[in-house]
Amino acid sequence: MMTIDNTVMLIILFIFLIEISPIQTIACYTCIDCGDPFDVQASNASQSLPVCAYCYKLTVYMAYAPTRYIVKECVQSCNESGYLFGGSSLEVNCCTSSFCNNALGMYTVKNIFLIMSGLFLLFFIGNIK
Repeated sequence: MMTIDNTVMLIILFIFLIEISPIQTIACYTCIDCGDPFDVQASNASQSLPVCAYCYKLTVYMAYAPTRYIVKECVQSCNESGYLFGGSSLEVNCCTSSFCNNALGMYTVKNIFLIMSGLFLLFFIGNIK
């Protein structure tokens, strides 16, 4: 006989199983000193096998050099970050669709979330009476 506790447990198990999805793998551009703006044909870039969890782009700006040093890679984990030190900077961008690390300024989930949150707050504050 089904009790309320059993029913709740079955519903929770069902929702959990629906939410589990197989790990999606993607392919990325891989290169060292790729150039900016990025040109696939003119660069030394290759295409990774579709075994990545993230595409990664590291950009290093040197205070004493007029150019940027860029590395693109296929990685299993990635944390976006940025550092500024003595006029030089280092920026790490991560994305999760195939060949998404080709862009000059990659739009990431974090950036999109921040933009959407800001728009929501503007809308919400504008409608308070």
